[in-house]
Amino acid sequence: MKNIPPHVKLTLPDGSRLTAVAYSQEDYPGINLYLSREGHPEELICFVEFNRERQAGENICIGVYQPDVDDTVYYEPYRVKGGQLGWNNCTPRES
Repeated sequence: MKNIPPHVKLTLPDGSRLTAVAYSQEDYPGINLYLSREGHPEELICFVEFNRERQAGENICIGVYQPDVDDTVYYEPYRVKGGQLGWNNCTPRES
């Protein structure tokens, strides 16, 4: 039987669905986030991964895609600042 990676599905109020899939591969372990909408193919919209090629403290990286663009439009490490994790150049969302 084929190994199915762990995943979580969340249906949104508009009927679309987000699916998070965890991949434990050796080279870039991480989590991909897919968007599913009726009448549209499933899209990989973003991911977080452990990048061994980055220096310590910058190994966890976030990548974001846009529709109709093959490569990431954003790829940056989730940096440790002053002993706390934080995103570089990102504004927190208001609650």
